[in-house]
Amino acid sequence: MPQLIGQLDAVFEAKAMRRLRSIELRALTLRYTDLQSERMWTVDGGRMLLDRDGTRLDITAELAVLGGGADVATLSANYTSKLGDTASQFGVNFDGVSAADIAIQKSRFRLAEYIAAHPSRVAVRSSLDEDGTFEPLNAALQIGAGVVQPSESATPIPFDGARSLFQLRS
Repeated sequence: MPQLIGQLDAVFEAKAMRRLRSIELRALTLRYTDLQSERMWTVDGGRMLLDRDGTRLDITAELAVLGGGADVATLSANYTSKLGDTASQFGVNFDGVSAADIAIQKSRFRLAEYIAAHPSRVAVRSSLDEDGTFEPLNAALQIGAGVVQPSESATPIPFDGARSLFQLRS
């Protein structure tokens, strides 16, 4: 990550880019394939905005995520740093994502495999310090009404909703 930040800073500190104040990209379309799960998502109608105020760099993105079903999830992301410094802050919010899509992204979320629920919200925040070390990752998970069913033969356990706040340390 520190190398990526350094490369980004080098681009914006180049003489030709010093007067650049903002960039806006619209109608972005991306395809993300998780080779491990063999699932594919399409990001459509995305918008990305880069704002520069002196040495402060802010990047925001808003995207619609299509996973092959009828539902559309939204993703919003932000990144803030000071050009020339490794320290940075970032966050990602997912809204309307299925519990199954959450479960296949990381082994720490495997419990979500057993949950059938209305779309969920996920918020993740973290930062890098000056040395390029990740600070603890703070996450919030909110799930709508549904059921927990660890196997097809198990009796489903209904719930009205669930929320969890957690912190992951490296």
